[in-house]
Amino acid sequence: MTANLVVQGATEPKLVAVAVDAEAVWDLCEVVRARPAVRRLVTLSSRSVYGAYRPEEGPVGEEAAPRPVGFYGAAKAAADLAVSRYKHALGVDVVAARITGPYGPGQRYPTHAGELLDAVAGGRPVRRPAGADDRYETVYVKDTVAGVLSLLDAPALSHAVYNVGTGRLVTLGEVAAALRRLVPDAVVELGPGCADPVPRAAMCVERIRAETGFTSAWTLETGLGDALAAMAEGPAPEPGSVFAGGRWAATRWVWIDPMVGQHRGPVPVGELDATELRRDALAEW
Repeated sequence: MTANLVVQGATEPKLVAVAVDAEAVWDLCEVVRARPAVRRLVTLSSRSVYGAYRPEEGPVGEEAAPRPVGFYGAAKAAADLAVSRYKHALGVDVVAARITGPYGPGQRYPTHAGELLDAVAGGRPVRRPAGADDRYETVYVKDTVAGVLSLLDAPALSHAVYNVGTGRLVTLGEVAAALRRLVPDAVVELGPGCADPVPRAAMCVERIRAETGFTSAWTLETGLGDALAAMAEGPAPEPGSVFAGGRWAATRWVWIDPMVGQHRGPVPVGELDATELRRDALAEW
């Protein structure tokens, strides 16, 4: 099972980040600790834990000290420390998957490659005076899912934290060029130089490769091409749609909002009330 929630635009970002991204993970660990039938909990962490590591300092391994530059990364680091204690001190089978830069259909948190992809898929031009030399670790969402599933399915895991990514940096100029090759009439123009004031190092992925065999299966161009094809077919299902018709009990994935108990009203997913369905899932679980 995975749980992850990003809150943007909050008036008290530090308090919301701690409640959603740290305390909720602790609560989930307690739930799993009290239910021995749950084989493993995989929580979604973030490359934001590493924060200010520069490209020349990477790839950054899981043992590197956190250097978050915002409340979100700090809260994720706190959650990962809790995961480590629950695993190694209390014997709970829980691990944190640190993901980074996912792009593809259905994404709700903006990433740099994802913004360019969304613009091309929507037929919107992109013209920026700079940014072609900004470098990021971009990961097709299908690779992200495969990496997390490899942690869920592994017979045993030795560590509490695993990086899930490609281990490589690509420039936004390379992303733009790939999109233009895939969609020749797309307008994606990025000027030279860097626009991002916080350069980021890639993550080291040797640990997850050694323990689960996971490696990235999608190149930049094949991932963007597959994403464009999927997005041309229409919007992805809303998170929570796995609960429709009672089918949620048969899936290995249950998307549960860790703040579900604090919603004041229903959270609609199509014609469904996802809040009530997730409460039912928790009760059944």
